[in-house]
Amino acid sequence: MCELCFATNSCGLSLQCCVFVNVSPDVNDTVETLSTLQFGSSIRQVALGKATKNIRVEGASMQPFLNPDGRSDCDVVLLNRWSVRNYQVQRGDIVSVLSPKNPQQKIIKRVIGLEGDFIRTLGYKNRYVRVPDGHFWIEGDHHGHSLDSNSFGPVSVGLLHGRASHIIWPPNRWQQIKPSLPPNRGPLDTEEED
Repeated sequence: MCELCFATNSCGLSLQCCVFVNVSPDVNDTVETLSTLQFGSSIRQVALGKATKNIRVEGASMQPFLNPDGRSDCDVVLLNRWSVRNYQVQRGDIVSVLSPKNPQQKIIKRVIGLEGDFIRTLGYKNRYVRVPDGHFWIEGDHHGHSLDSNSFGPVSVGLLHGRASHIIWPPNRWQQIKPSLPPNRGPLDTEEED
């Protein structure tokens, strides 16, 4: 039995993985096993690289849920890019999108409304907005510190980059991220409801 270990460094996180391999007296069997492990690892890295991504969340716009202490030690979240391939998100999801103001920047916000929803805005040019087809409404949890749909309006689903599925750093904050809406946010039944 032989232990093989490999390490990876991503977003300032060092991860190590070890596997145990039976070392056969026949050198050809051992080489074949190691080649299979290496090939499988390469496929897994490519597949995971397309399906997931670790991103560091900076700033106060998603406080108190993300970066609750406002420390320099920012939360790192796992983005599930596969789950949004058909632009399927739900209210309460935390998503990463290309900024409508700067396409070189990705921002992370919470989905408040989906296409067809009536939203009561927070300082947007219109008090109520019907989210158009092919768009959704996103907001930061910390409204006073967030550049979001209340600044630039509904966001095209084509700008969707991924859905945050887990907080993976720091270790004491590890948790699955489940969809939830902040109090008094979400769609209205009609434009006049308040």
